[in-house]
Amino acid sequence: MRRRGLPEAERTPERPGPGPVPDAVLRSLDLAVMRRIQSLVPGDHLTPQVGTGTELALIRPYQPGDDVRYIDWNVTARLREPHVRVHVGERAITTWLMLDVSPSMNFGTALRRKADVAEGVSVAVGHVATRRGNRLGVIAFGGSEPRVLRPRQGRLGLLALLAELRAAPPADARRPR
Repeated sequence: MRRRGLPEAERTPERPGPGPVPDAVLRSLDLAVMRRIQSLVPGDHLTPQVGTGTELALIRPYQPGDDVRYIDWNVTARLREPHVRVHVGERAITTWLMLDVSPSMNFGTALRRKADVAEGVSVAVGHVATRRGNRLGVIAFGGSEPRVLRPRQGRLGLLALLAELRAAPPADARRPR
C-alpha cells in the first residue's frame, strides 16, 4: 500500500509533516456540492442550467435562434419537424482552501504541531479538489496580510501550490515590528 505525504528528506524532528495517508482513504473522499455552480469552465459537475454537457436533458421542437449543431436528425426524420437536443450543463468547481499560517499553528504535542495536521488536511482536500478537472486556490491568513494563491488544476497545480506555501517565510517573520 503506497502512502502519500511529504518526502522523507523534507521531514525533520521539528517538522514531522502530516503523516502518511493511505491511498484508499483519499479515493473514498469526495466533495459535495451544496450550491448552484456559477462557473463558466466546463467540468464533471451537473448544474441546473442547460448547457454543453454530455447528459441529455430533453428533446424539444426547434426554435429560431437554436444552434443547428444540436438538431437531432433521427427525431426530426421521424416527426418531420426539426427537434433539438438540450443537454444538462456540466461545470468545474473551484475550491478555496482557507489556511491559518499564524505563529499559533506551531503549537502542538510532542508528535505533531497544529501546522502538521493542517498540512495533512490541506493535502487531502487538495487531492480531492483537483480531481476530474477541478481547481484549488488557497487563501493563507495569519501574517501581516492574507496571501491569495490563484486556483490551479490537477496534481501538478496542487504540487505548485504546496511548493509556493512552503517557500513563504514564516508568519512571524512577515509581521511588521
